[in-house]
Amino acid sequence: MKMREFALMVAMATALTLSQPARAGLEVLEGHVSYKHLDMARVAGLIQNTGSEPVCAPQVQVQWLDAAGKPLGVRSVVTLAQSELGRAQADGVMAQRRYLPPGEAAVFTYRRDLRKINGTPAGHRITASARACARPQPRLEMAGLTHQTSKTGFHQVEGQVRNAGPGHCLKPLIVLGLFDAQDKLLESEVVRLPGLHEDRLAAGAGTPFSRRSLPNPMGLEVAKIRAWPDCGGVE
Repeated sequence: MKMREFALMVAMATALTLSQPARAGLEVLEGHVSYKHLDMARVAGLIQNTGSEPVCAPQVQVQWLDAAGKPLGVRSVVTLAQSELGRAQADGVMAQRRYLPPGEAAVFTYRRDLRKINGTPAGHRITASARACARPQPRLEMAGLTHQTSKTGFHQVEGQVRNAGPGHCLKPLIVLGLFDAQDKLLESEVVRLPGLHEDRLAAGAGTPFSRRSLPNPMGLEVAKIRAWPDCGGVE
């Protein structure tokens, strides 16, 4: 399969997910927004699950607006795939967490090259959606989270994660949110957990994790870092 065909298939799968109807109980908490940084427009933030049930595949849909408040089109692999599927084109991005329990949040960072936006963005609209979870998810517990800053301004995060079950966690990861002093999200990062047998965290098992040499994004100072464990799949 050619690389372009594979990329289009992935984009179509993403587009199908992004076109799903919104679910009640989701709130977007916007973080840092920039309409031009290194030729990119970006929005960072959190999707808060204010409902009583867990949701899966949380995501945001973003509509850029010009100075008059008119929508601007975007050329991306997501909108291209939606066009191929005959769907209305809505650009967006998946949150970093696949599984979102009630009362918790999933971070996201949406970026687009300004050359792919049909106009100059001066505003935006953002909405969140997710789908119902098909099966129970393992309960992952975090412990011993530490955040240190070096003399040169780089950040280090360490901690432990444990799978309290039920089921095995496939492709486990740690999602990091980097926040400023006003508690606004600046950036999100994903930490993979290497060295696990068959890339899974079995029920009852635990493992340490660490992420070193994290810079301050866009020259903005990171005041705190939060972490959430997640699974790429369940077994």
